[in-house]
Amino acid sequence: MATKNTVTDLRNILFAQLERLNDDELTTEQFAQEIARSKEMASIGKVIVESAKVEVLAAKVNDDYRPTNFLTGNRPIEIGAGKQ
Repeated sequence: MATKNTVTDLRNILFAQLERLNDDELTTEQFAQEIARSKEMASIGKVIVESAKVEVLAAKVNDDYRPTNFLTGNRPIEIGAGKQ
């Protein structure tokens, strides 16, 4: 069973937000709200991506480089389970 929150899910959420920003029928107030929402989403997205980078780096350091659930949705990372 795949993990629900993957990079693909994050990407889809961010693209959906871009579509909302591109809505020509938004009022000025609605557009301002979407801009604020977009800034928060981008900030959170950046933290998530940076966290995934740290997981990959940790796996490489432990000589156990395997994609994480977050990246692929199927294989967990086991920090410290590399070659002894």
